Amino acid sequence: MRLTHCRLESVRRHRQLELAFASGVTLVAGANESGKSTLVEAMHRALFLRANATGAPIQALRSQQHPGHPQVEIGFEAANQAWTLQKRFSGASGTASLRTAGQDVLQGGDAEDRLAQLLGVSESLGSRQANRQLPGRWAHLWVMQGEAGRDLLAQGAEHYALAALIEALEAKAEGALQSPLDQRVNDQLESLVQASLTSRGVRTNSVLWQCQQSCAAAQEALETAIETRERFEQSGKALDRLVQEIDTIERQQLPALQDRIRSQKQRISLLQSLEPLRLRREQLERQRSSLQRLETEAHSQAERLRQLELGLQRLQQENHQASQTCRHQHTELQALEQQRQALEQRGQALRRLEERAGLEQRCRELENRRMKVQALHRQRQQLQEKLKRCRSLSASEHEALQEQRQALEALRIRREAMATRVRLLRASTPVALGGSALQVGEERLLSQPFGLTVGEGVELELTPGGGADLEALERERRQRQHQLEQMLERHDLASVEEAEAQWQQRLRLVAEQRLLEGQWQQVAPAEDLETELQHLRQRLAALQEEDTAVADDQPIADDQPDLDDQLEQLAQQPDALHRALEQCRINYRTVQESWKRLQGQREPAEARLAQTAKDLQSHQLQRERLLTEQASGAKQQQTLVEECGDLARLDAALEALRREEDALRQSAQGVPSEVGGGEAVREAEAELQRLEAEEQRLARSLQQLSGERGGLQERCLALSDADPYAAEEEAAARLEQAEARERSERLVVEAQQLLLQEFQRARSDLSSRYTVPLRRSMDRVLAPLFGPEGARTALGYSAKDGLGDLGLERDGLLLPFAALSGGLREQLNAALRLAIADVLRQGHDGCLPVLFDDAFSNSDPQRLQAVLTMLRQAAERGLQVIVMSCDPDPYRAIADAVVELPTS
Repeated sequence: MRLTHCRLESVRRHRQLELAFASGVTLVAGANESGKSTLVEAMHRALFLRANATGAPIQALRSQQHPGHPQVEIGFEAANQAWTLQKRFSGASGTASLRTAGQDVLQGGDAEDRLAQLLGVSESLGSRQANRQLPGRWAHLWVMQGEAGRDLLAQGAEHYALAALIEALEAKAEGALQSPLDQRVNDQLESLVQASLTSRGVRTNSVLWQCQQSCAAAQEALETAIETRERFEQSGKALDRLVQEIDTIERQQLPALQDRIRSQKQRISLLQSLEPLRLRREQLERQRSSLQRLETEAHSQAERLRQLELGLQRLQQENHQASQTCRHQHTELQALEQQRQALEQRGQALRRLEERAGLEQRCRELENRRMKVQALHRQRQQLQEKLKRCRSLSASEHEALQEQRQALEALRIRREAMATRVRLLRASTPVALGGSALQVGEERLLSQPFGLTVGEGVELELTPGGGADLEALERERRQRQHQLEQMLERHDLASVEEAEAQWQQRLRLVAEQRLLEGQWQQVAPAEDLETELQHLRQRLAALQEEDTAVADDQPIADDQPDLDDQLEQLAQQPDALHRALEQCRINYRTVQESWKRLQGQREPAEARLAQTAKDLQSHQLQRERLLTEQASGAKQQQTLVEECGDLARLDAALEALRREEDALRQSAQGVPSEVGGGEAVREAEAELQRLEAEEQRLARSLQQLSGERGGLQERCLALSDADPYAAEEEAAARLEQAEARERSERLVVEAQQLLLQEFQRARSDLSSRYTVPLRRSMDRVLAPLFGPEGARTALGYSAKDGLGDLGLERDGLLLPFAALSGGLREQLNAALRLAIADVLRQGHDGCLPVLFDDAFSNSDPQRLQAVLTMLRQAAERGLQVIVMSCDPDPYRAIADAVVELPTS
């Protein structure tokens, strides 16, 4: 089968698209989102889906941009004829037509059936089959986008036409690889195993399942018999335990508890008799403790009072000393503050004086500078006037004049070099040159033809060696001389020397002007000087007003006139003024540091004074409180002595009470001397109540146990009617028989399963010869990638699961498909598809279309060249290769036809 053309209408982004396929390699180029995958899916669904199919696959083809239902037309060659397929996907009203030359056009179901026959598939798919079976149709021939790196064989036999591939491979093998008898044996063994087993375990209602159910029932009966026997034994043991427990309560626990109750009642009676004595004794002990405590507190208070008196004396002395220190420090601080203020006033006066002297000096400097500026300004004006009066050429005119002068000089030199020089050394006869006599020793330079007369009989005509050149030089000299004279006349100059003198004078004036400009830049403009002078005069006036205000505010001291005289003298001596100001600052810092140091000492002294005053007040309050407590304690002690006597009388009374308690305890032995008090009586009564409650509980337990004993006796009699031990042995025998039958049946099923596995393994080992031609074909396809002796492909076959275990053998190491890189997985998958297509093409008129949709995106440029060779060789062997790529440049070299998809 070979595709020839395709036309789409209203399919996703394509309103109308038509393209033709070459018989060899066709390149479909287009950018991302240009509709390459849309073209692949539309062709795939037109070939394998019915026109009246519905659902997601058809909805995905509908266009959101263009009206109308999706229509696909595909031209292809099959069964040695050219066919044209047209399908319109519009749900239940969808249409399909298939036509070829010389035959009637097939419509609807007839077209679908004939198309399936031409494609070599069982039938065209309907809506219910689309989601499950459509992805597997031609999955071995067409690489959909995103599927290039997935293992084709791992997706299942329906993805690579296993039945047709096995048939084609078997036709290529040396002999038949399986017989009908092998297939019947395999089917019978599978039937036997499937009659007993399923993929989830044992089949329901099979013989093995019935044996397992019998075993389970026998096991349950045995467990019931064991449980009955255990209940009988437990009931007998419980009855024996109850009889023993009843005997223990009647003979031991109940009599002992009654004895403890009688003893506890006697104890309560004794404690009640001791209670009045104990209360009287405790009262006397409390009174004695109080009296003894008051005497101890009186001694302690007297000692504390003495200590407080000593502390008060010490604190009063410390307070007096701290007060004297604070007054002395206050006096010193006042003196230092006066010194500091005086120094501060003197420093301010000196600073004002220094600032005034500086301002006056600055004013004088600015006055001098202003005078200098004015002088420079006058010089600038005079120089500008001189420059205006100076009659001189401009720089360009001077340069032109010099060039003209230099040209004349050059012409003169050339003319003298070319002219004839005549000099008369001696003569006996008169010599005339050009009509005028030539004297001895006279020299003439001639540039034109001239006549030479010697005496009266000789006359010569001489021509200088330059000839016409001398005449040209002479003309040029006269022209330039005329131009020079015109330039001098235009500027009213008598000669070139006068022009040069005026030019030099102008240069001197310009140089003086530049010098003055440099001096002018070094001084401030006049308006800035005026502003600064005005500001300085205002500051001087402010200082004068400040001195006057300070003099008015300060009181007149005795030494004030001397101080004013000193300040006036210092104002005339800047260095002495600066030294006086520095000395004043030093003295001020010294006084300031002394004041800070004394202030720092004053704060701790005042803190100590405040603390001693606080401590003194606290001691006075403690003394008053202690005197009050001492008076209160003496009053309480006197009251206790008046009520119950002194300590001697209390000790005698306590001794008499203790002798009386000892006598009463001796009358009832077993009561310890520390027992007594209302709490002890309450504890004894609570213990008596607990014992009585325990006696009642034992009586109820005895009654309950007697009832349980009767029930257990009835239960043992009921369980012993049928012998539980014999029933257990019988159930165990039935279980053993059922397990024997189950083991026998399981052995038979396992033997059948093992026989089936061994038979399938033998068939798989034999059928592995299917993979030999396929591996050879794959190695041949991959030869451009790894070379003739490079890597070898690995492929397995199972009679049950089909082809699998795709991998690559390199350097003696087997690499499974999952361990390969992304690019190598794409290339190995492509080789597998090309090899399968090469095997299957004999059943399809020697050709099958193999399509790759962006299938080599992970291949590097070097490997991609080998892939191009693979594709080219596949086309040369008879396959039709269609490549779709968003990067089409590498594929153009092998393409027989290139189709550019529009971008919009």
